[in-house]
Amino acid sequence: QVERCSDQRVKQSAVVLPDEARVTKFIEQIEQRMIEPPVLIVVDTLSRCYGDFSERDPDDMAKFVRQVDRIAKRTGATVLIIHHLGWEYANRSNSGADQKGKTSRPRGPRKLVADLGTVIAVQHGRTEGEEGGSSRGGGI
Repeated sequence: QVERCSDQRVKQSAVVLPDEARVTKFIEQIEQRMIEPPVLIVVDTLSRCYGDFSERDPDDMAKFVRQVDRIAKRTGATVLIIHHLGWEYANRSNSGADQKGKTSRPRGPRKLVADLGTVIAVQHGRTEGEEGGSSRGGGI
């Protein structure tokens, strides 16, 4: 259900994006209930909108990317996908590379990164003088 909230609309439950029928229903709700087309649609987070599909399966990721493209084309909106870095990359230094020279990328198949227009990595790091705990990886 898409709800009205000032000049924004907020969907309170996740749309399983690799599922074509559910995406069709979501697009229809947008077209029927919005006076003006959306400018930005935020997928928060990829894992919440993935359902029972496998995030590691390249075929499932291809379905996800196709449906995101479909939403963007039908609505004219930019689709922002919030996702998380893989564990092996989450504790890298602020320079963007760990000791082995690996650069950060989101977890899952490389297809996700290959098919996206822009990837922005955000990392929560320790502040000067902070002790204990480990740095957490941010989303993209």
